[in-house]
Amino acid sequence: LFMLTTVSTLTFFLFFPRENLSYATTLVPTALFLSNAVFWLHTGYFSPAEDYPLLHTWSLGVEEQFYIFYPLLLIAAHNIRPRKSARNLLLAVSATSLCLSIFGIWHLRTSSFYLLPARFWELSLGGLLAMGFHPHFRSPLLQLSLGLIGTAFIIAGFLFLNEDIPYPGIAALIPCLGAALLLIAGMANRSPVNAALALPPLRFTGLISYGLYLWHWPLYIIAKVYLQRTPTFAESLIIL
Repeated sequence: LFMLTTVSTLTFFLFFPRENLSYATTLVPTALFLSNAVFWLHTGYFSPAEDYPLLHTWSLGVEEQFYIFYPLLLIAAHNIRPRKSARNLLLAVSATSLCLSIFGIWHLRTSSFYLLPARFWELSLGGLLAMGFHPHFRSPLLQLSLGLIGTAFIIAGFLFLNEDIPYPGIAALIPCLGAALLLIAGMANRSPVNAALALPPLRFTGLISYGLYLWHWPLYIIAKVYLQRTPTFAESLIIL
């Protein structure tokens, strides 16, 4: 709410009336964690949506919708006996979501990008791990290998995923499996990869990561509007 109040004040003084009207259509849905539906309705997969100050909140909408729906699914699964059947139900729902993502990226791209059904599996991977739906490795060497492979997957996502690759779909497996492997490797707390991730600078970045995400995009867009051009690298560092 503080971010929305601040951004709304800045846009009021910096934006033209038409831009402010466009911004206003995203403001209330963002506060209700429904901005992903708004951007799904009003922007296309290839349309220029990058000048919306609240564009980044679409992912927060997906997350909050997941946090509402997933506990209900857990309650339903909890009533299934034996417990293995409950995990299989969650696995089936996640697999269906992945299939929707793969199918949708070729036929319903905007829907697959912005809406929960095609994104559910990405978030539920952590839920499946929390329920023990993963192999248990006792070998320190194997745990190290999993941590390194997971790290490599995440770095590969940074290096190779770009606007020319349909996303999410199969491509989303790269960062998501990377994160899952890191979690599995970290369950024993003996992996050097986890020791590296526990270093104070990285932990500090992790602790403020939500705040960084919340503020980075609107400040960048407001600076872009104020400058009437794309910020330079140096200006982007100042914004950061």
